[in-house]
Amino acid sequence: MAKQKICVNLDCDDFHMSNMKCLKYFERLCEEFPGINITFFMPSNYHGNGEVTPGFMDSVKEYLGHPKNWISYGLHGFLHLSPTGQGEHELVLSLEYFKAMMNGIKYLPYDNVFRPPGWMITHEILKYLKDTDWVIAGHPNNYNNISFINIHESIPEHLLENVVIHSHASSQRRNLNGIDTEASYQNTQKIIQHLHDKYEIIWVTSKELYLRGKLK
Repeated sequence: MAKQKICVNLDCDDFHMSNMKCLKYFERLCEEFPGINITFFMPSNYHGNGEVTPGFMDSVKEYLGHPKNWISYGLHGFLHLSPTGQGEHELVLSLEYFKAMMNGIKYLPYDNVFRPPGWMITHEILKYLKDTDWVIAGHPNNYNNISFINIHESIPEHLLENVVIHSHASSQRRNLNGIDTEASYQNTQKIIQHLHDKYEIIWVTSKELYLRGKLK
């Protein structure tokens, strides 16, 4: 009996050169699962710890030792901070601020896919991104045809045709799904192996996966 085909992307939020402990575990996943497609959602200057450069982004792809189209970068905000001290991310600020920040990162090789920090985004910014051909990587609960697997949670019994395996670069702060420990690596490995055993996996970038998404 033929296996059901599913499109899958492994993503990682908050990746940055100041937050790279996870990289050795991604290297092991690349070695174990040839063809795996990973999208690093990277703020352009995570918590003010340095602006990313094209050279850094290329060096990560080279370090992982695989064709560059296996690794892609999504934009995850700019500072990923709460500037007002009230739990708000930079995305709730003015559209003018957002446009200026977007203009400042045009030289970086992002894949034109944007994940809002904290999943928060205004209608104005959402429209602006769509008008400038950026794809929104929103929470899969907002889609009819995307399943969401957190690496420290159980796999849903029934998966939809598009699957996000979701992680963070670090398990510090409040994030419990960082791929930065042996246990988290093993959890991720088990999830991918389960999908390989049960389904025919088509690895895609996050941008490709969300382009297939159908909003509720």
